[in-house]
Amino acid sequence: MKKIIIAAIIISITALFIIIKTDNEGKIITQKRTLTVIKSLKKEDLQKLAKKKVYFAHMSVGYNILAGVQSIIKKNNLSIKLVEVKDKKADLTEPAIYHSKVGANIYPLKKITDYKKKIQKIYGNKINIAFLKFCYIDINVKTDINKVFSTYQDTLKVLQKKYPKTIFVHMTVPLNAEGNVTIGKKIKDFIKGIIGKQKYKDKMRTANIARKSYNDLLRKTYKKNRLFDLAKFESTTEKGIEKFSLNNSIKHNFLLKEYTYDGGHLNKRGREFIAEQLLIFLTKVK
Repeated sequence: MKKIIIAAIIISITALFIIIKTDNEGKIITQKRTLTVIKSLKKEDLQKLAKKKVYFAHMSVGYNILAGVQSIIKKNNLSIKLVEVKDKKADLTEPAIYHSKVGANIYPLKKITDYKKKIQKIYGNKINIAFLKFCYIDINVKTDINKVFSTYQDTLKVLQKKYPKTIFVHMTVPLNAEGNVTIGKKIKDFIKGIIGKQKYKDKMRTANIARKSYNDLLRKTYKKNRLFDLAKFESTTEKGIEKFSLNNSIKHNFLLKEYTYDGGHLNKRGREFIAEQLLIFLTKVK
């Protein structure tokens, strides 16, 4: 009897690891992109950015990106400053990248409302560049994409008209990794497969497809020099290979595993890559 139980356990464990190893993440297709790096920029471009006042409204992934910005600043001896604003009265006398939390996660409409209030009370016409970043958790299959986008677009039209001295730029919604990044999640998916529940990796794919719908509206509406395509960079290697997941004939970006430690937030490698591309983007905003 013991031999039978031991054999059953061995078979189960073997089956588990086979499933983990052969987990199908959808067909991956690639495309070559041209990337710019900080070292290839003219010094005067970075010096001009260091003299500007930028406001970045964000939440957790935003802190990841800013940690990367700080690292890039230190590595390249840049004179750009980061200043977190935690109260309603901000001293905006110095050039810097000012940043603060905005709204609450899962509620994109609240983030838009809070962003508008912050611009009206603190930053309007006192900042050269301003932008809002949603979190990946704000957009999913249950989100009314058209409502969120129309609210965002209408709000930005009002702000740009009221504060013509501030350039409002935009950022695509960040993504999730689509595979099971940790062994714990792989085991949970194995169990969910047995009991018939939707797996983590499938939820991430459908959520990324929803984010694609929102991001595509941004891409169609705003010019490239006013849109930082965070989603595309999260799906692009440092060598400029953009990767797409193809599911049900829908080609969409996803967060590369090498850029994350939990499937949503950025690790050191991801932070620095995204941060460098963001700084490059900001030097080109006019």
